[in-house]
Order: sequence, then C-alpha cells, then structure tokens
Amino acid sequence: MRITCLLSALVARQDKGIAQERTVISRRSVLRGTAIGGFWLAAAALTGCRSSSESAPGASEAPAASVAGNAGKTALDAIKAKYPATFQDPPGMQPRKGGTLTTFNANDIASFDTTKSGASGNLSHTNTVMDTLLRRKMTTNADELRGTGDPRGDLEGSLAQGLPEVTPDGLTVTFKLRPGVKWQNIAPVSGRSFTSQDVLKAYQRYATTGVFQEYFESVARMETPDPLTLKVTLKQPNLDFMIPLAEQNTGIFPMEIVDNNTIDRVIIGTGPMMVKEVRKGQDATYERNPNYWGPAPYLDGYRIKIMQDPAAQLAAYRAEQLVSTSAKQLKDVEAIRSTNPKSQLRYVRAPKSTFHTAFNMALPKWQDERVRRAVSLAIDRETLNATLYDGLGYTLPNIPWTYLFTEEPTTEATLGKYFRYDPAESKKRLQAAGQENLQFEYVYQNAYLGEGQNAMILDLYRKAGFKVTPVSLDYVSFNSMLASVKYPDTIQAWDSHGEVINNYFSNQIRSNSPGNWFTIKDTQLDTWAGQQSVELDSNKRKDILRKIWDRIQDQVYHVETTNPAGFTLYQPFVHGLQWGRILGESVGTPFGYSNGNFIGSIWTEKSI
Repeated sequence: MRITCLLSALVARQDKGIAQERTVISRRSVLRGTAIGGFWLAAAALTGCRSSSESAPGASEAPAASVAGNAGKTALDAIKAKYPATFQDPPGMQPRKGGTLTTFNANDIASFDTTKSGASGNLSHTNTVMDTLLRRKMTTNADELRGTGDPRGDLEGSLAQGLPEVTPDGLTVTFKLRPGVKWQNIAPVSGRSFTSQDVLKAYQRYATTGVFQEYFESVARMETPDPLTLKVTLKQPNLDFMIPLAEQNTGIFPMEIVDNNTIDRVIIGTGPMMVKEVRKGQDATYERNPNYWGPAPYLDGYRIKIMQDPAAQLAAYRAEQLVSTSAKQLKDVEAIRSTNPKSQLRYVRAPKSTFHTAFNMALPKWQDERVRRAVSLAIDRETLNATLYDGLGYTLPNIPWTYLFTEEPTTEATLGKYFRYDPAESKKRLQAAGQENLQFEYVYQNAYLGEGQNAMILDLYRKAGFKVTPVSLDYVSFNSMLASVKYPDTIQAWDSHGEVINNYFSNQIRSNSPGNWFTIKDTQLDTWAGQQSVELDSNKRKDILRKIWDRIQDQVYHVETTNPAGFTLYQPFVHGLQWGRILGESVGTPFGYSNGNFIGSIWTEKSI
C-alpha cells in the first residue's frame, strides 16, 4: 500500500537523522505555488510503492487501494514512538518550589469578561486565575490522551468534588462543591467563601449574555438547595451538557466585578495564580495564590508576554527567555535543536481533519453520491502529506475518531471505500453519473492550507478531468461566505471546532441546524442525530455514532484533505508538564487556554 511505503520510508529516513533531505520528492516548487509539473514527477517516483491493484488505468475498484491497513498502522506507530505526544520527567526527579516562568501569546488583551470572547488573548489570562466546575483528566501517558469518548470517563471534578449525580432519566444533574474554597484575597471579594450561589450566578450570566449561551440551551432551571450544591434540571437528556463546564470558556467569576463594572479589566478567581500586574500590549504577571484550595503551586510567579512576531518568539526561546516554541516541519525542529539540543519535543497530531471540500448540495450534480465519490477518489492524500509535511501530516474524517475507536483508523472498514486515491475509478463514477465533463467553481483562501496545498489540490482536480474555476478570496470574505452558507458551488471549508459530541454528530449534519454549513440534507442522519443526543447508555450511543460515521463516509458529504501536524518544544529545565485528555479534536495543553488546570504541577530549575 502507498501510505505504508511512504511511512516506512519516512521512519527509516528519520532514523538516519532528522535533517536528511527527502530525495524522491522536491518540495520547494510546490511550496512556492509554481512549477506544479514537479509534483507529478514526484508522484511518479512514488508509484514503485503502489500495490498492483491500483497500477493500471481502468482497473476495477480495488478496495482500499491506498488505505494503509495493518502495515500502515505499524508504520504510524513507529512514527509516534519516535515523536511522542507526551513526555515524562526522569524517574526520581523531585519537584522544586520557587521560580518564575514566561510564556507568550500573540494576541493582545481585549477584555477579561469571559462571556464576550473565546480568543486565546483573553482566556489564557482569565484561566490562569479562574477555575471551572469540572476539568479534563490529566496524564503524562500518550496512550491515555485519546480518552474514552465518554465525558464520564474523561472528566473529573475541579471546583466540584467529582462528576455530578445524574438521575436515571438523565434530566436532573446535581453537583457537589468542594468545601473550604475561598475567593482570592482581592477586593471586592476579599477572600470570602465560595458557594453554589457563585456558580449559579456565573452560569446564569453565561446563559443569557455573550457568545456561549448555547452551552446552556438544554437547561430548564438551576437551583442551589444549599451552599455546596448546584442542581440543574435539563429539558431533555444531554450527557454533553457537562463537557463545556470543564472547558476554558466557562471559568467562574465573582458577580461583584460584574456589579461594579470592572469585569472587562479585572480578573478574580479561585485558581492557583492571582493577578499581580497587567500591561496591555506588553504582558501580564501573576503570583502564587497563598489560599488556593488545591495543592500549593510550585512556581512563585508566571508571566504571559504579548509577542506577535514569530521570529521574535523563536529568538526568545533560543535565548531561554520563553518556556516553549512550535515548529511545523522536521527541518524546523532540527534548526531549533541545533541551538537548543536538549529541548523536550512533543508531536502534535489531531484526531480529525479540519479542512475539506464541501459541496453546495442544492445543486443537482452534488446530490448524486457517485459524483461526490468521484471527487474523493481524485485526491492523492498520501502525496500531499509526503510532499508538504514530511509524511507527518494526517488525513482523517472531520469527526474525531476518538469517539468511536481505540486506535486511529487506517483501514477500509473504518474509513470507507472512497477515502483513497484511484483516478481511474473516479472517471468511471463520473461516466456512470453522466458527468464526464464535470465543471465546478472552487472557492478557497490561502491563510489555512497555504498556497502550495491549494495549488496541488487544483492540479489533482484538473488531472482527474474536472473543469475547475478557482476563486481565491481574502480571509474575511471567505469566512463570511462559509459561515453564511452562501458559496455558489464548492468551497475549501473548515468545520466549527468543539469538544461536545453533538457538535459533530448533530449540529453539523442535521438538515436544519445553523451549524450545518455543508448543506447536508439526509433524513437518515437526522433520525440518528436525534437518537444519539438523548441516549444515556454509552454503548448504545456509540452504536448510533458509528452508523452516522459510516454513512457520512459512504455518502461522501465532504472530501477531507491533508492537515499539517506540528511540534512543540519545551525548555529542558521545565518539569511537571501534564496534558488533558482529548475532548473533541483537542488535547488540553499547558501554557494555553486552560492554564489554571496545569500550572499547579509545573516547576522549574531556572527562572525566566
């Protein structure tokens, strides 16, 4: 299989040294967006890895011609072993108390009112100070990162003592709060006791104000029977309700700073760090909360610098002035390690694709699944990955596989018959549909995938015989067209991110859902979407989710393209790092949106 050969060759090449250049593929011409013919020379060079079933034009369908299967899994496992998703401190290393650490955010501070925005420039600050009711389970074990696909297995208590009690009918959810929690000793709360009324009032504000009201749409009422109990009654069963309560968007703030109109510029919480100084456009510094309810943080302080220049960020990391930096390709990793050889490395690979071709399903040609399948069969995902991302990118369905499988899907049984490259079969599908001269307009922009991949995708479509009219839009116009679902034909879409199961198995696929940007109208999917959203038995729900997954893969309602993976490098003197289990598409990471969940365990041998 092609992907097996590519991955195996990649592992062998990397074992000889990360800086070695690929000899069979010339990346430069593609990345420049010019001389695309060089891509086809590269593709031809790869055909020696093909199975015989995909070598001859006009051959029969050849199931899973370029789906990796068990051999592909083995090669993928080798890559993950070489570039792990987590790392651990050496055995026997003892934490040290004291010191400060500095990280950065590229976005300036707009407002500390968490109802107004989900931007990292706001939440990375508020969540250094605030706590949430629940949180993701933490781990340093890469095998545990994927989680269970069930919020009851992947979440734990934060301000709540543990997971809530849920009645058998799924309609009443009761949280018990930790006793003895106090607000930080800052006016106007001045260290008073934290109670269920604080949670109630914060949640009532989220439910009626700002951008996260949808999290509480299923709530009929909320009550506080006593100072340590919050009782939530739902309109219908909804296990997903508890997931946002563990995320960065629902940090709990005191109503005193709402009442005195300072919430835009003041952060007060119950978390491990408290604000020391905020200088807009420059930085924010934090100090240990001496009255924190959990284990006392090791760090004396923490600082977030506002740094928008990537070159300046990298230079600061090299000078050991920042905790971490990121890299997109192996050559970038090697360049950083040439100056910082002891950097701790983490390989970042999401459990889903974000980018894909979406169809305007109001047009008759796209209502024929044979035509949609032909488009999928025309995409050479493995060559895109090898050419652009050293084979370390990924092409997956745009639903997180972690909801359904214990391992990343690589076979026809999990990815379907059309998640492969077979141009001859693509032509046969078009002929059967009477669309031999398929024409369509393809709207795209380069801020996400980049000019190189867009050029390759367009060339693949033309190679397949499609008559494509490319339309390149600026960032704002493109996103406006996508979100308003006003694209005339096809579009290089991205899906709205989220941790909630219903985001992928209901909101994005139901015929009349505002989140269905892809104009899908499928009565069978509508039925299953409704069934899974109220199913309380996790095994029965997973069975319905699998039906939805399989139908989407069979009907090809969108055609996923290759997504870049990446790397994060951390200073060697920073320890105690943990990661939160995957919810939806994301791993919980330190020095990001949910700082408060991670900062307590982090310690350093050196202050920066």
